[in-house]
Amino acid sequence: MSFRHQARKSLTIAGKNLDELYVTTAKTDYNGEILPERYDGGDLFVVKDLGYSGVERSRFTGNLKL
Repeated sequence: MSFRHQARKSLTIAGKNLDELYVTTAKTDYNGEILPERYDGGDLFVVKDLGYSGVERSRFTGNLKL
C-alpha cells in the first residue's frame, strides 16, 4: 500500500480472528487556517487476507478501577 502524499498513519489489528489490518491516515500539514486538499488524509483502509493473525492480549471488560 502506498500513499501519494505525506500523511500520518496508524495501524491496528482487528476482526473476529484478529486477521484484519486497519490503517487510518491523518494529514500533518494543517496550520489551523486553511484546510489542505485531503488526498489520503482522514481515510480508513482495511487490509484482509494477509495470511497472518494477531495475538489477543487482554480484552477491556468495561471496569476501571481507580
